[in-house]
Amino acid sequence: MALLTLTSTLVGWYNLRFISQVEKDNTQALIPTMNMARQLSEASAWELFAAQNLTSADNEKMWQAQGRMLTAQSLKINALLQALREQGFDTTAIEQQEQEISRSLRQQGELVGQRLQLRQQQQQLSQQIVAAAD
Repeated sequence: MALLTLTSTLVGWYNLRFISQVEKDNTQALIPTMNMARQLSEASAWELFAAQNLTSADNEKMWQAQGRMLTAQSLKINALLQALREQGFDTTAIEQQEQEISRSLRQQGELVGQRLQLRQQQQQLSQQIVAAAD
């Protein structure tokens, strides 16, 4: 009976140790993927931040800076998605969303550029009117 108890204890201890090692190995294997997911989240947040700043751009310098920031974040997101795809993850839906977001942001950038040009034309016309009135 004591031998049975001892054997049962040893088998239980070995199984728990094995399970612990498997858990540790799986956790270590997931850390790089979790890190990429964090980087993807950060890049998306910076893209959102730059998009908000793009909308409120009131000069060409700010408009161009936000455009460069959006391009950089989009490239980073695409590189991270490529790395995740290489690890076997299905990133098709996220890639489609990123393409749609990029297309929308390009349109937004063009509209902001047009708005800045129209504002500059308005200022020039106002100056011409003031000069003609004097």
